[in-house]
Amino acid sequence: MRRAAFWFLNDPVKRIVQIVSLLAVTALVFGATTALAGSPKHHCASIGPANGGALKWGKQLRGSPRIEVREGLNWGTPELVNAIERATDVVHAKHGTAYRIYVGDLSRRRGGKLKRHKSHQTGRDADIGYWLKQKHSPGYFRKATSKTLDVPRTWTFIQALIEHGAQLIFIDYRLQAPLYRYARKQGFKKHQLEPIFQYPHGRKKRQGIVRHVRGHADHIHVRVRASQSVAHGKAYLRKHPNAIAAQPVRYKVRRGDNLTRIARKFKVTIKKLRRWNKMPRKSKKRNRLRRGQTLIVGYKRPKLPV
Repeated sequence: MRRAAFWFLNDPVKRIVQIVSLLAVTALVFGATTALAGSPKHHCASIGPANGGALKWGKQLRGSPRIEVREGLNWGTPELVNAIERATDVVHAKHGTAYRIYVGDLSRRRGGKLKRHKSHQTGRDADIGYWLKQKHSPGYFRKATSKTLDVPRTWTFIQALIEHGAQLIFIDYRLQAPLYRYARKQGFKKHQLEPIFQYPHGRKKRQGIVRHVRGHADHIHVRVRASQSVAHGKAYLRKHPNAIAAQPVRYKVRRGDNLTRIARKFKVTIKKLRRWNKMPRKSKKRNRLRRGQTLIVGYKRPKLPV
């Protein structure tokens, strides 16, 4: 036992060198592991325009006691996800505990087209239910009116979103009026609300962050600037110029095919088929196809390169 306890006394210099070397290697490995764990491998990239782009290395908005999400379509830039989470926290901190707010579509994990949406392609857009006076069943949007809208919570939410980088907020024009009046009662001057609200200048006036767009009586649409993610997206496009360029989908005409049958098969219109394939409009042969002919029947975006 005594010999085992003082093993290093046989050759103290050699043993000390071994111990120091072992400690150095351990520290090096631990430091490298910590560095890798503490920094992301890739930066989020919001690539291209909101209505024709993609998302790379996005962040997922998680459900919580305060937020209900739609799984699978809850990906966005870190700026968007953080803005929603922090704005919700501000509402709860200022007005007390409320029901969970329902957050609908953000983007797919890799962005791209989303059904029922023109935008939502680059992780910068989100649909969020209104704060209402009475709790409602989660999982869907409920139409808000001036009587059912929880104006104090909604106004606090809007302020917090703007503070965290909201570029555009779409709210029905009829709902902007009570929000505007409430803000005035809270001490805000007209010139302070001018850059925020489109109201009272009419729903066609392109002014302010909060604007009217048809179809937003049951939810708020938010778009954030996401400056860092957009900058990374531009850098990504410089490296991969054709990353979001749609490639044509081709089909070889078979016996018995006609434009109507092909349009139904690929769920497109005959008008698009003619335009994509540069078919003459007024010619007698405009609908005539020949067997073996190759037609463009749509466009598909390739997978984003790493």
